[in-house]
Amino acid sequence: MLLAGCQKDADVAPGTEMAADEVEVTTQGRNADCGVAQVVARDPAQVRRVIGPSAYEPTYLAYQLDTALWVRKNRALYVRIRKPQNEAVVCTARGPGYAAFTVISARIKPGSE
Repeated sequence: MLLAGCQKDADVAPGTEMAADEVEVTTQGRNADCGVAQVVARDPAQVRRVIGPSAYEPTYLAYQLDTALWVRKNRALYVRIRKPQNEAVVCTARGPGYAAFTVISARIKPGSE
């Protein structure tokens, strides 16, 4: 069960460049095993500093990312993230065990649409 979604808009103006605490990701649609957003981080080192190392970086699961933002593949987003805490997601364990982060806020990268 996935708890509440993140907010679509961050406290950064929509047309501005990426803030220091944001991570740029590209959406890959729904993860087949867990049914949540799957993304690729442009700079995996940024994610690693928040959640730790991952065997399958730069691909991650993005908990609480608003469906409207990731349902379309190859969308560039700026997200603020944290290490997952109490998020419960049921996975089938048939595919790779991608590391996950929880999205605090997200916005579409300016000029990417």
